[in-house]
Amino acid sequence: WGSPSAPVWSDSIFYLSGYVKGGHDCVTDPNTQDVYVAHISYAVSNYKCYFTKWSAADWTSTTTEIGATWTTDFTTPAGCCSIRVQSSGRIVVFYGFRSSYSDDGGSTFQDYAFGAFDSVATSPHTHTRIRVFEVGGQLCAISLVSNDDVQQYASQDEGKTWVQLQDATQTLGTEFDVTEMPDGSAWVGYRDAAHHMKAFQMTSAYQLVSNLTAGAEAVTS
Repeated sequence: WGSPSAPVWSDSIFYLSGYVKGGHDCVTDPNTQDVYVAHISYAVSNYKCYFTKWSAADWTSTTTEIGATWTTDFTTPAGCCSIRVQSSGRIVVFYGFRSSYSDDGGSTFQDYAFGAFDSVATSPHTHTRIRVFEVGGQLCAISLVSNDDVQQYASQDEGKTWVQLQDATQTLGTEFDVTEMPDGSAWVGYRDAAHHMKAFQMTSAYQLVSNLTAGAEAVTS
């Protein structure tokens, strides 16, 4: 069918019997062409993050439980997740204030950087959408706080620690996604308040999106 987005989306919605929150993200492994998806269960008594691997060979899938999205000290479950594949092939899943990694293709996961957001003023833990991506050789994270408002973070150590780039929120849009480009830049696509689809290019993890939306290119009018 030309795109893995349909099975990835349907699996994240229907995998569990309970209500599964729409928080999910997917990525294609450049080494194997397998498709990986991280998705969050928001069903009562099942606040967990899951990983699903779609095989490029036959589009069969396997799902692994990564772990709970809350702790005894932080009882509010996470509301967002993002996934990326490092150049080494390591899979890293970011969910709320936690992250886990896998070096065996998603069969098992271990803690990656617990407490990576400890130094920021506002953790993305309860936000409803997050995208972690590489731009300019460093990581950037954009998370949806509420309505059209987002927070933005940057990391110089592959997401082991994060810096919040601004105190107040920025206006972007409820629907946004990001793609990394071969030249090291990234493009952010989003729907603005007038329901127009737009996109802008980022060349640094430290560029504020609020400084780039004015020059965004129209995708649809």
